[in-house]
Amino acid sequence: QVLIITSCAMILAQPFLPAEEVETYTEKVVIIDASASMRTEMETTTGKVTRFERAVKAVQTLADEVFKNEGMITVILADKEPSYLVQRATVDQKIDLNSKLQELIEPNNLKCSYGTVDIDAAIALAETITEEIPDTELLLYTDNSYIDDGDVTVMSMADTVGERNAAILDARTTLVEGYYRVEVDVAAYGLENQVITVLCQVRGANYEKTEFSVAATVNCPVGETKTVVFMHAPEDGQNALSVYSYETMYLHIEEDDSYTYDNTFYLYGGTKQNIKIQYASTNANNFFAGALMSMRDIMSSRWDIDVTLVNKKQQTPATEGFDVYIFEDTMPAVVPKDGLVILADPDPMNANLPLASGLMAQQVLMTGKPVALAKGENHPITNGIQVEKIEVTEYIRVVPTDANFVPLMYCGSDAVVYAKDEEDGKIVLIGFDLNFSNLAVLLELPVLMYNIFEYYIPSTITDYAYEVDETLTLNSAGNTVSFSGPTGMEEISTFPHSVTLTTPGTYSISYIPAHKLPLSENMIMEDIFVKIPASESNIFCEIDELKNPVFAEKEEPEDFDLIFYFALALVALLFIEWWLQSREHF
Repeated sequence: QVLIITSCAMILAQPFLPAEEVETYTEKVVIIDASASMRTEMETTTGKVTRFERAVKAVQTLADEVFKNEGMITVILADKEPSYLVQRATVDQKIDLNSKLQELIEPNNLKCSYGTVDIDAAIALAETITEEIPDTELLLYTDNSYIDDGDVTVMSMADTVGERNAAILDARTTLVEGYYRVEVDVAAYGLENQVITVLCQVRGANYEKTEFSVAATVNCPVGETKTVVFMHAPEDGQNALSVYSYETMYLHIEEDDSYTYDNTFYLYGGTKQNIKIQYASTNANNFFAGALMSMRDIMSSRWDIDVTLVNKKQQTPATEGFDVYIFEDTMPAVVPKDGLVILADPDPMNANLPLASGLMAQQVLMTGKPVALAKGENHPITNGIQVEKIEVTEYIRVVPTDANFVPLMYCGSDAVVYAKDEEDGKIVLIGFDLNFSNLAVLLELPVLMYNIFEYYIPSTITDYAYEVDETLTLNSAGNTVSFSGPTGMEEISTFPHSVTLTTPGTYSISYIPAHKLPLSENMIMEDIFVKIPASESNIFCEIDELKNPVFAEKEEPEDFDLIFYFALALVALLFIEWWLQSREHF
């Protein structure tokens, strides 16, 4: 009786039946950060281990626990483009998952990138699971720290005590009064007021091709970028560097740190490719000469341009040994075969175009008044040129005998500008005298000359320093270009050709210019350097907020409420009592 009374008292004190506990599987979604900073190494009793390796090992341990509890696990690799390693794997897929995780950390073949990764995209991929499956935990194995990580469980792989990094973030050169000024950006992470020594080793310097080194020190407060400058004749006499040409500058910092990928930097491009131009004319004008001088300034970062002026009344122009030939008025007896040939204002009354040119000048035509030119076929040479702004009052009617010539500009029904780009000749014809045209005073003239150079003698590369995951575009400086680097070698014959640079280091480019003969004497070799992103050098990066996915709402079981049934029973008792009393009185 006491037990019954006690039970009734407990029910009245807590008038509901608790819901039955429903057993649910454990569901985990894991993201592994594969950014370059995860290559940071930590000293252990068995040697150096990267953050990425520690993350993969931790995921293997987590997967074992999930499978032990008959749960499911999804693993996502956060790379430049995130991807599933496995999706909702069960214990039956344990061997497959372990194999895939082990492949990520194979010795000498770590599947960790050298660039930045898209964590937000990885979380968006994880959302396909979390928004559909209730009671799912999302874990992010990363070395970033977040002020607000929301509902994501962040598993930090950074060791703020044992890891540190001193870095060269970037470097560049500029020409100042004929000498190179070198600027080197450095920083320290995990170190307070670290003194960093920057060594600059110059190879193939100046005319003598000497080799020497200079060094400079800088105090770096933690996380703050400092710039070291080497230059010619500095005011304080420190960090002096008198270099007007070089083959390579090797920058290095001597630091025993946890991240070695940003301790070196190579500067290339200190020796420009020489472009030799011959301008031969019986009546030289300032227009071509001015355009060539402008070209020399514009292209100074890519080419070392030498211009040779030849007065055809006094000298015989060369027909070999130059990259570009410009013949004005009187034409050459033979067409040069080892370079680009520009034939301007051929005089049919004096010396006609050579038969080998594939062109024949017929007669001089006078328009009587300025006539605007019209655009011919679409061609890179006329890009950015408003042809209709160009006017002429006199031009030469030229008839091509070679079908490979493309008409670029017309005066009425006569083409006055032609271009040919074939193995047997690279020729541009300008069929009018600049003295009888307004082209000489228009911006179109330097643009035309620039386009001609870019089309026939394009630079293989336009820069010498790139960042991981940037795209390098190789142009058609030669018929075939050999491209080699840390990822292997490739022979390229179709241009322009794009290459995504996925690995830091030096890449070499070699080719034989298509416009040069003899081929055996004209191999061109150039190098570029690819660095890791500066943001990846910050091995203790802190981010304000972590983007969170949508989580499915968990359906909680409801307790069985007894109050309604108690009330119903009381009403029934009252009715029975009323009925019994009514029988006694009636």
